[in-house]
Amino acid sequence: MFVSFPSQDLFLLLIQHYHIGKTDPETRFMKATLPSGRIVGFAKWNFFSNSGPQNPFPTEFPPEGNPELGKWLFGEFARVMNEKMLGKKYVYMHILVIDPEFQRQGLGKQMLEWGLKLVDDEGLETYIDASPEGKGLYERLGWKTINVLDVDLNKWGGKDEISTAYSMIRPVGGKNM
Repeated sequence: MFVSFPSQDLFLLLIQHYHIGKTDPETRFMKATLPSGRIVGFAKWNFFSNSGPQNPFPTEFPPEGNPELGKWLFGEFARVMNEKMLGKKYVYMHILVIDPEFQRQGLGKQMLEWGLKLVDDEGLETYIDASPEGKGLYERLGWKTINVLDVDLNKWGGKDEISTAYSMIRPVGGKNM
């Protein structure tokens, strides 16, 4: 999932959160840094070694957010992923985050191409839950939409708008499905 953050502070919090999971042997991380060492992007890929049900999503949410929405949304992501991918070994492109200052400069594409080479070398399909901001890039790299999830944020106490997520699959090599 491509995540766009309005501030460097939120970007750094996300990096700190995902750094915790770096000990998982089924996970591959990539980070992009400046010569100064500043992290300007990172990606997380889950290489599932078994074909059983998967749930790489958070299950606990801070009370100051909207825990009910988080549980429902990530539950839907897991439900669709397992419905479409159960019985297969595959890779979940878990998250791609680019510092707002460096977005729309090709960095996300480079990071995806790195991960997709690993995936293609293993002969595996890739699954992703995409935001509208990332969907076009994913399509150019071979992903196809298999499910659309529209969330009425007003129903959850949020803005009067619909937020959309796209479940997408990329066959090995990005070839037609």
